[in-house]
Amino acid sequence: MKFTHGIWMKFVDWWGINTAIEQQWTSMLYLCGSRLNWMKSKAWLTAAAAVPWHIWLARNHTIFRQEEREAKDVFTQIQVKAHKWITARSNRKICNFDQCCSNPRNFRL
Repeated sequence: MKFTHGIWMKFVDWWGINTAIEQQWTSMLYLCGSRLNWMKSKAWLTAAAAVPWHIWLARNHTIFRQEEREAKDVFTQIQVKAHKWITARSNRKICNFDQCCSNPRNFRL
């Protein structure tokens, strides 16, 4: 739980949203997403989908391959996947990876 909580805290911090993690992560996603305009909210939800995906992958590596993943490495993978997914969904040119990592609010769908 500590690992998962840490990843989610990094994620909301990355987006510059000050909030406590709610009991239900889905409530937290919609609460934080509602603080963004519509275009950024779609990017937020797309990026947020990368969090449980990579937590699941990290846990599978731990269970099936006996390989521990560091939270910082998992978070970097989340950033990469978020950029790829948002780029794939976008109808226009979005920011490059470095710009989006420094400020994910540059993501636009």
